[in-house]
Amino acid sequence: MWRSSFCPAETAGRRHPWSPSWKRYCAGWTGRVRRSPRFAATVAITHAGLLRGRRHTSNGRKYLEQKVPGYSGAADYVEAPAVRDGGLITASGLADVEFAAELMHELEVLDEPHRRLWTEMFRTGRMPAR
Repeated sequence: MWRSSFCPAETAGRRHPWSPSWKRYCAGWTGRVRRSPRFAATVAITHAGLLRGRRHTSNGRKYLEQKVPGYSGAADYVEAPAVRDGGLITASGLADVEFAAELMHELEVLDEPHRRLWTEMFRTGRMPAR
């Protein structure tokens, strides 16, 4: 279960369109895998083959098709903020709260009603009415 995205070393040195510091961030890579901005997580795990046969999501099916040549997981793609399948959690880059809720479910932290309450609080920024 990875949320803090990982990026394969072949992106090292390339300027990333969403991050002006991408080149500095990737400088010095020597074939290792390092943390990267979370929007690249689903791209990296798709490249690694970890999504084969698993329900998953990302920043859109077309996003994966554009970023991963030969992406063949469209049948398992789910239009949802976050998806949990077989111990792997994927999420849109904008779904940090939903990702955390799925992680809590996977780790059996809180029961379902409290996870829903937690998700609502952190998604809306408001305490629930009593």
